[in-house]
Amino acid sequence: MFKENEHAGYLKYLFFLILGTTIFRLIYINIPNLAPQEAYYWNYSRHLALSYFDHPPMLAWSIYLFTHIGTQSAFFVRIVCVLVSAGLTYLTYLIGRLLFDAKVGFYSAVLLNSILIFSLGAVIATPDTPMIFFWVLSLYFFVRLILTQKSKWWYLLGISTGLALLSKYTAVFIIVSVFCYLILSKPNRRWFFTKEPYLASILALIVFSPVIIWNSQNNWASFLFQSSRRAGEMSSFSAKHFFGYFGAQIGVVSPLIYIGLIYGMVKSGILGLRKKRVLEYTPHPDPLPGGERDLWVDRDRFLLCFCWSFPIIFLFTLVAAIYWVKMNWVSAGYFSAAIASVALYFQFQEKGRKRVKVWGKLAIIVSLIFVLIAHILPVWKSIPVSSSMDTITGWKELAQRVETERQTMPEGTIVAGYGYKVPSEIAFYTSLETYSNNIVGENGLQFDFWSKPGDFVGKDAIFVYDQRERYKDPERLKNFFTSVEELEPLKVYRGGRILTTFHIFKCYNYKGPNI
Repeated sequence: MFKENEHAGYLKYLFFLILGTTIFRLIYINIPNLAPQEAYYWNYSRHLALSYFDHPPMLAWSIYLFTHIGTQSAFFVRIVCVLVSAGLTYLTYLIGRLLFDAKVGFYSAVLLNSILIFSLGAVIATPDTPMIFFWVLSLYFFVRLILTQKSKWWYLLGISTGLALLSKYTAVFIIVSVFCYLILSKPNRRWFFTKEPYLASILALIVFSPVIIWNSQNNWASFLFQSSRRAGEMSSFSAKHFFGYFGAQIGVVSPLIYIGLIYGMVKSGILGLRKKRVLEYTPHPDPLPGGERDLWVDRDRFLLCFCWSFPIIFLFTLVAAIYWVKMNWVSAGYFSAAIASVALYFQFQEKGRKRVKVWGKLAIIVSLIFVLIAHILPVWKSIPVSSSMDTITGWKELAQRVETERQTMPEGTIVAGYGYKVPSEIAFYTSLETYSNNIVGENGLQFDFWSKPGDFVGKDAIFVYDQRERYKDPERLKNFFTSVEELEPLKVYRGGRILTTFHIFKCYNYKGPNI
């Protein structure tokens, strides 16, 4: 009875946590301009396909759905991430409760919403947010599988894994994590000799099949880009990449919580891999819904947390020594590490370790300060920041300028920008069809699949590049057009300082991409 009352109490707190964060985020997502990446993914949704060069299609499909239900606005581009994050918070609670108890579940949900990278993922549309949702949903199904030993959970796990892969390729680590746990958990190795894991894998492949079909129709472009091309870009040890990776992780997680997560992961491995382990099933301490008599193997809960965090974090940490690992690539691995960290925190508290209690409170406070600053900076423009920290200011002004200049050009003038960011932002704020590097004979990423530059021979163009991603040799434009006129650049200011400069060119009589 006590456990049920505890669950009901924490469930009430969880409701207010989800309600409060969701209302705030639904208001907030209307305010900042779209980040360049968001505009790029919105551009995906304008060219609906089975998959895309850079990423699988889940985010594009979601943006398409909501922008057609609503309007072509920042709110409807981002709303999917707000809704998914609400579900993510609830799933975190459920998993924490399943593994440990309702208290651990609730405070794991609080910790999740205190971490910068997850708070940003709730208001900025990136493929990571739906991927992480299905990652955590897969973790939930796997925990229920291990607790109940009922084979039906394999099929749900297969579907959710397929949906995670349909969101982002890093979801492949779900399969690695499952395999790792089954190998290390002696009572659960029996699953290797049953049909369910293999049928679940087939289900995952069926759900993921749109990506496979798209790749087969496009010379395996996305698979090659994400594998052999990235492998070819790896080099020898780079201190800049390696220590930059740790700096980025500390920045997007916050210093004290990052240390806590890594400690939780390592400690989970130590506890879960101890030789002296209780191999008898024991009742779960917190009665669960559905009338199931859930069972658990002592220490296996920590082993499971370890297996769902260590593989992805360890591999990308190794890769960081020879390649620039982006700050969001390992974020999915922090979920189970966070739950383990919260469980260990309360265990230490029960043992009377007061310093741990102080550490926990200070870690949350520091992290919330990081979150607060990150939400204020995009909307409080009087605060000067570096151009690398603010990538969302100035796009509306650029779009207006491009529209004005285009009106002075002949009918049929095209608009192109260097990289994927400039043309994506111009497209969002003007509704024009825009083009990228393929116009000037370079790789245009997904833009390569949306247009054939040869079709524009003889047309005029407006070409734009951002100082932050400087077009290496603007003089080369003259190789692609009969004449080129550089216009007065658009300077973007923030806090009284120049944030960036957009360079704008009128280009006449396009010769084609092959020079």
